[in-house]
Amino acid sequence: MPAEPLVFQSGTKSAGLELVDIYLWTFKRFMEDKALTKPLSRLVYTNLKTARTNSVSIQSVASRFMELLGKLPVPSAEIMRQAQELRDFDEADACHMWCRDHPTDAG
Repeated sequence: MPAEPLVFQSGTKSAGLELVDIYLWTFKRFMEDKALTKPLSRLVYTNLKTARTNSVSIQSVASRFMELLGKLPVPSAEIMRQAQELRDFDEADACHMWCRDHPTDAG
């Protein structure tokens, strides 16, 4: 949950939303091969050649995650022991909470 409540508002009340709308509209026109003014063409060209983006597919996220994991050091025996203790605690706590929330009828 966010620390502050979410505020939904019209793009006319937010310069940031207006900019996003302009970018989306411009790139949609570009992708549809519709005419763009010279300044908008420059905006598209600049973003296509200099902006960095990442795909959000499951495969691309998994690829980046596996690359990150490959750079991590091998955990020590002590770290592995602590991790197991945390898992055991979480499982015991989850079982306790489930049993509390789902009492059985004894008769």
